[in-house]
Amino acid sequence: MSDEYLAGPVWHLGIDEQTTVGMQERSWFDAPALDHAWWQKEKMRVVLHLHDDGNMNFGSIKQTHTQDGLPNITTFGYRSVSSGNTEQFLSVFAPHTVDEIPEAIAKTIRTSILDTGTFSAEIGDVQISIHSDGTWSVTRSK
Repeated sequence: MSDEYLAGPVWHLGIDEQTTVGMQERSWFDAPALDHAWWQKEKMRVVLHLHDDGNMNFGSIKQTHTQDGLPNITTFGYRSVSSGNTEQFLSVFAPHTVDEIPEAIAKTIRTSILDTGTFSAEIGDVQISIHSDGTWSVTRSK
């Protein structure tokens, strides 16, 4: 019996005419916001970036319904994992207005998972660090 499995993050996102489905090379997805706060004047979208350790595969499947009864796209990243070993995955959401170009936003996102258990994400000039002891920090370079 093999102790190899496929695992990774799975996210349900909104779906619209810009949504693509199937396997893809890139490690990010763009989707409409599922909801908007009453105070938001512009329509919003979100870029979902999945950390790519070099062994990940990425894709999406169009679903007809969520638990709320709405159509959605199920996005995923996966790679081989072994039983008994701790595995770590990192997902970053970057909200943006419909006027912003998702590819440009995705290019500003950099992620890393260090052997020490520290997760790091840069989104433009914002740096986020989450440490294995639960402490975290957010800094801006500007």
